[in-house]
Amino acid sequence: ADILIDAMLGFGLHSPLREPILSAVREFNRSPARKYSIDVPTGIDSDSGEVYGAAVRADVTITLHAPKPGLSRAASYAGEVIVVPIGIPPEASVICGDGDLWLFNRPRRAKSKKGDFGRILVVGGSNVYSGAPALTGLAALRTGADLVSVLAPQPVVPAIRSYSPALMVTSLGTEILSEESVDVVLEMARKNDVVALGPGLGRAETTGQAVRAIVSSLSEDDHRMVIDADGLKLIAGSSVRLGAEQTVLTPHWGELSELMGRDIGDPHDMDNRVAMATEAARTYDAVVLLKGPTDVIAHPEGQYRLNKTGTPAMTVGGTGDVLTGITAALLARGKGAFRAAAAAAFISGKAGEAASAELGGRILPTDCIDRIPHVMNTQSITGIASRSSLANLLFTSLTGTQTMPRSG
Repeated sequence: ADILIDAMLGFGLHSPLREPILSAVREFNRSPARKYSIDVPTGIDSDSGEVYGAAVRADVTITLHAPKPGLSRAASYAGEVIVVPIGIPPEASVICGDGDLWLFNRPRRAKSKKGDFGRILVVGGSNVYSGAPALTGLAALRTGADLVSVLAPQPVVPAIRSYSPALMVTSLGTEILSEESVDVVLEMARKNDVVALGPGLGRAETTGQAVRAIVSSLSEDDHRMVIDADGLKLIAGSSVRLGAEQTVLTPHWGELSELMGRDIGDPHDMDNRVAMATEAARTYDAVVLLKGPTDVIAHPEGQYRLNKTGTPAMTVGGTGDVLTGITAALLARGKGAFRAAAAAAFISGKAGEAASAELGGRILPTDCIDRIPHVMNTQSITGIASRSSLANLLFTSLTGTQTMPRSG
């Protein structure tokens, strides 16, 4: 053969090649023919560029829709890279949608055990606020987390326990989160995959000192965190660097201004919203999920997503706490903070839309929680291109002809 086409494996490989693919790759590479790979050469991690034992050495890689990061990191295997459109509109790479859920919506293995899908610790509440941490915990459970613990000040422990027997509620042993509570929080945090910090904490000086100590210690350990509400206000102006792979901040515009310590301009200018969210992400080295009519999810390296799901009915108090719980549950899956935040924003908005469609503008945050499973269960995975369209793309790249000849 004069031309060989590698369509054995593509996007999504994250483990060493096994037989018979391994032998096929080695035989493929021995051929003197000109070699083309579809999307990613078989054996290459599309994100990291890591080679898993062996990989196709292509002369040309025809990658679909957009360049994959791994191609530049494994340039000697990718050869010439040609990017071809497959009908996805340019804005699809920015707008959150059903496709953001597929990583978090895979079937559970038959041998799954308790804890495999996330252990969440919610640190929240004060001597007067009990609802916020309860809503966060219940949302995490409805999103699929296996175990949710709530660590709260003693005065509100009975109230939080009353919301649901599924929440494991423990007392801080103090009236509010304070410096003497820090060791208790850190000990429990290390038994959980993700810490959701902030809902209902209050802004007492001693609480601020405790929050900064907790965040500093957990970030040094690369522990996954979602920081919201009072937690955001209490780290504002600190020099903490959080880690963009494991931390999500969930401010609204006013909280973002506090985090940045200045007037951040027009909240209605979408370009400004993206710019400010990205600047905050770089400042704190974290993913920022900026809440609003259109949510902005920003990464320190400059990537961003926009989420347009949601409804004005979600201005009711508590929906931000629900979003925090959804984000924490998805972050526990280990797919990275940016992906978790994009999917969480989409799910939260869709749940609000479902509640509003049934109840109008008179919804409660618990109505949104109740509809999280519906949103996740009805999300479907569909192919972005048929086999025939991929064949046409390959034919065009090889020949320069726009349409494959019809047989017969």
